[in-house]
Parts: sequence; C-alpha cells; structure tokens
Amino acid sequence: MRMESLFSGIILPILAIPWEFYAYSIERSLYLGALIVSLAEIISLILVKNITNNSLNISINKGILLTIILILIMIFPYYDSLYNSIIFNYPLLIFPAIIGGICEECIYRGYILEDGKYDVYIQAILWSFNHILDGLFFVAYTILIGIVLGFVSRKYGILPCIIAHTISNVLILIL
Repeated sequence: MRMESLFSGIILPILAIPWEFYAYSIERSLYLGALIVSLAEIISLILVKNITNNSLNISINKGILLTIILILIMIFPYYDSLYNSIIFNYPLLIFPAIIGGICEECIYRGYILEDGKYDVYIQAILWSFNHILDGLFFVAYTILIGIVLGFVSRKYGILPCIIAHTISNVLILIL
C-alpha cells in the first residue's frame, strides 16, 4: 500500500473523532455530532480522492446478491438493541447514516484499497479507527467486517459494499 493511501486512511478519524467526542460527550447533542461526522466524511472523501488519485469501480454485477448477507452481518452487533429504535426520536439521523455509508465505502474500499497482498487488512484496520469511540468490541468487529467488505470490493467493486453499509446504517436506526 502506498504512503498516500495509508495517510488517507487516517484523515477521517483525525477530522471527525475530536469533534465527535466534543459534540457527544460535552454538548450531548446527537444532531450536532451527526452533523460534524457527516461534514468530516464529505471533506475526507474529497481530500482522499485528491490525494490518492485512484478511481472508483462502481458497477452493477452479481456482487449485488451479496448485499443481503453483508447487511445481516453488519447489523449483527445491534441485534439485542434493534427494538429500541432511535429514528422516531431523531428522524434527521437518516441523512448522516446514508452519507456515512457512502463516504466510508468510497474512502476505504474505493480510494484506499489497492492490489497489494495485505491491503485488504490494512484498510480494515484504518476503517476501524473511525469507530474507536464505540468501544473495543466494535473496533474488532469493524476490522472483521472491513476485511469482508474489502474482499467483496476487490472482486465485485464497491457498489455492493455501499449498498450494504448504507442500508445497515439505516436499519440500525429504524429497527
């Protein structure tokens, strides 16, 4: 993996985590935190695109069939809490959920993921840094999911990953 890609993998956590921590812990504003994270993801996507000079492979193919399995895997840690829907209290969180799924997949499985032997694992670890505030279990879980998404992206492009990530984010809010 090139140094540009490694550096690009830490842009989003560097931009988002300090402000996310501030918004969620000090101000206790869910909307402010979601807005900050969404802006950080959009800015990071633009920066990573310009730094890596890689292109995205977005195409419809048989990999789309994997999205249902990926969605089920991605909502697994939330199984016990799915009956406590947050969307009814905070309906505007649907937009950051969609933005997050699209931006994170484009950054980590699109621009950063390359063809090196260990790149699938490296991008998964870099992606997990975004979830450091969610606890160690979730960080480990995102590494595993990132590896799966990396292999799917490498074989079928990022479209199945974008769809699965976005839908799982929304389902976690709705269910």
